[in-house]
Amino acid sequence: MKKTVNDRLKESINEIIVQSASKAGGAKPKAQYLNAMHSLFFEGVNLIAHYNSDSELQCRATDQLGQFFIEADTSRVPMPNLRFLAIQGLSLMARSSFASDKVKAHLPGVLNALKTTQDVSVMRRAVDVMYGVCDAENVQIIVKDLLSFLKTSDYAVREEVVLKIAILAEKHATDYTWYVNVVLTLITLAGDHIADEVWHRVLQIVTNVEDVQGHAAKTVFQAMLDPSCHENMVKVGAYILGEFGHLIANDPGSLPQRQLDILQTHYPMVSLECRGVLLSTYAKFTFSFPELKSEIQTIFRSDNVFRSAHAEIQQRGNEYFNLSTVANPDVVPAVLKEMPIYEEKQSRILSKLENSKDTTDKVGSLTAIGGGAVETTAPPGAPLKNDEFLAAFLTSDQAKLFESSVLQVGAKIEYAKQHARVTLFYGNRAAEPMTDVETNLFSPSEEPGLKLSAQEMPPTLQPGAQVPQVLTLECLESFKEMPVLDVSLKYQGKAIVLRLVVPITVNKFLAPLPTPMDQAQFGAKWQQIGGPPREVTISSTPEDAFDNESLSAALEGAKFAICPGIDPRPQNLVCAGLLNTTGGIVGVLMRVEPNVDACTIQYTIRASNETAGACLATVLSTLMP
Repeated sequence: MKKTVNDRLKESINEIIVQSASKAGGAKPKAQYLNAMHSLFFEGVNLIAHYNSDSELQCRATDQLGQFFIEADTSRVPMPNLRFLAIQGLSLMARSSFASDKVKAHLPGVLNALKTTQDVSVMRRAVDVMYGVCDAENVQIIVKDLLSFLKTSDYAVREEVVLKIAILAEKHATDYTWYVNVVLTLITLAGDHIADEVWHRVLQIVTNVEDVQGHAAKTVFQAMLDPSCHENMVKVGAYILGEFGHLIANDPGSLPQRQLDILQTHYPMVSLECRGVLLSTYAKFTFSFPELKSEIQTIFRSDNVFRSAHAEIQQRGNEYFNLSTVANPDVVPAVLKEMPIYEEKQSRILSKLENSKDTTDKVGSLTAIGGGAVETTAPPGAPLKNDEFLAAFLTSDQAKLFESSVLQVGAKIEYAKQHARVTLFYGNRAAEPMTDVETNLFSPSEEPGLKLSAQEMPPTLQPGAQVPQVLTLECLESFKEMPVLDVSLKYQGKAIVLRLVVPITVNKFLAPLPTPMDQAQFGAKWQQIGGPPREVTISSTPEDAFDNESLSAALEGAKFAICPGIDPRPQNLVCAGLLNTTGGIVGVLMRVEPNVDACTIQYTIRASNETAGACLATVLSTLMP
């Protein structure tokens, strides 16, 4: 019988697999031969996965991939390329029709690789393998392992891992209580990386599955007892309590008043979007818990709601207040009744995962290092900047410093009196190395006020690698300009320069007073420091509307310690602290006079050092809302 093209292709791939397994008949082959053989084998694996129709080839290929993976994992000589290619092949076979059970045999090694590797590309492939072989029998074990990995995982893979855990938990759940627990644990562990699709989906399922509603209400209430719980948890908790809080209202620890009090503790610290959700929950409470109506009406009529500078908040407050006063007994139940059952459709989480970019595999030219082609983002040779990422460091000491499709730089900053330590994490998301890496840390000011030093970088960033660099800084005296780090490298033969502003500002060296001041002490110290030149006054007109709660949160995040009960006008804020410098400690007092209606803020700073006030004023004018 004449052989078909597929028959001849199958024979050729079989021969390649056999030769790869035997390594040329037992004699140790030359490296060049092995490289060529491996190249043929892994291309054969791609073909087998693509056609996905031959059980014998899939199983033989999986066996050989497993051997390569074990060999690379146990070898005394590092074999990172073979390890990556083997686990990448296993991830392909995990999604095939016939080899999934074979791949399961290698799960312990894959899990070990996931826990021990520093290579982002290996992390991704290990997660792919676990995702591909997950079924109803092993879902709880795999989800537990992935949740454990998520606690310490690299930021570059967190959103992808979150999506896959959420999909697996929903797809294979036989107990929706377990599913709800998994998603709420996800929000707790990785709140910043939770896509809207994830928490929207858990709300749909809780609404549709009556048996889980009481458990969900109890669980989110317990989670929100933590004042620092993530905003996404507040959104989920507010929605669920608004719909099903009555199911736990008879429990001594979650009485209606207690539910309202807990939600109110989060209101000042969350975004406008989340505040809107909370106000909707309060409106639901006026119907579910009539005994709370009077108190909730007071909240709706409060200045920061009823007269909020934000149109959305003001509109909700007005409409909900008026709704709560309607006398018609048919109107309020019709508007505030429980949400109807959601129509069952394909989960949007699947679409989110399918549309997410795997930057390890799909990399355009790095001229997209700045988010687009260099020619369209900056003139040839001009440095790429990170201005858009600096705002995150106003109230946080850990965030992204720069990000593109192929390069991410994260920063973690630690302060100890007049010293600061910045740890940068360079992540090469591309499939090619970045070479000739050099950095230069400097101050753009002629009078820097900072002593700077930077750890030397290795010359090459390998694909998938995450390389740390430590910067150490010492505040010698007050300073106005933030230091700058120039990063030069080559990618695909082109020279690239990043000009990264390092978000070290003078206010971050502030510390609160060891003992709080009362009104008389503050007044005496204010008079003792005196007016100009030790006093600086500036006014700002924020682009976005604000309220006192958001302003207070921003000031405290910027290390300006607020002293309550000092200014007789309740809308005004008073701050006091000590600025740590090598040249000595500087006392700092500040009055903040916001005018929400006019959308202006006046800052008056008095400092025991003349230059400190001016430097702090510069920070306030550029960073505060």
